[in-house]
Amino acid sequence: MSVIQRAWFGYAILTILAVVASLALSNGSGVGLVIPGDSVENIQGGFWIYLCVLSGWVGMILLFPTFLAIWGASYESRAVWLAYWTVSCIAYLFQITICISLYFAGLWDWSLSNGIIQSIWPSLILAAWWSFDVARAWVYGTWVTVQRITLHIAIVVMVTQAAIFSGSLVVIKLLGGALIFTSLVSFSIAMKRRRAR
Repeated sequence: MSVIQRAWFGYAILTILAVVASLALSNGSGVGLVIPGDSVENIQGGFWIYLCVLSGWVGMILLFPTFLAIWGASYESRAVWLAYWTVSCIAYLFQITICISLYFAGLWDWSLSNGIIQSIWPSLILAAWWSFDVARAWVYGTWVTVQRITLHIAIVVMVTQAAIFSGSLVVIKLLGGALIFTSLVSFSIAMKRRRAR
């Protein structure tokens, strides 16, 4: 199985798990998504709210191999980076689509007031920028270093801000912390390699 096939397979499995968990949670089984300071009675939208949150988790999990492979110089690490960079972008676009669907479901004001969605404009700008970068990476196959590093930093900042400071569950806070740790380890490995040259 190629790297891109493994990435797509991982995305498919994680998305199926997110949909199944969203269905189960929206039917009242398991852990409820309760925003701090809110009550269970105020949770609206069930399935779509849970899918919005859990699809964000899927995208965050898919970023781990991306950040571990970004600094690699070999063809294999480039292939891993490109595969997971592409799939995590698609996961992010899927989550943005779900969040926008909350607007059409009449749940936008509730989602904004309870911190489920902070602001859509930075997310849309990031989605466009990330999509452009993925398309360029597949077509040209070259690294555009400054722009790409800036984009990776923007993604880490936005994703971890949403996870650590806006996330209501310990699991998402831990995922956010782990993503920061992974990014820092990846960067330190790259700096050691650079000094060794």
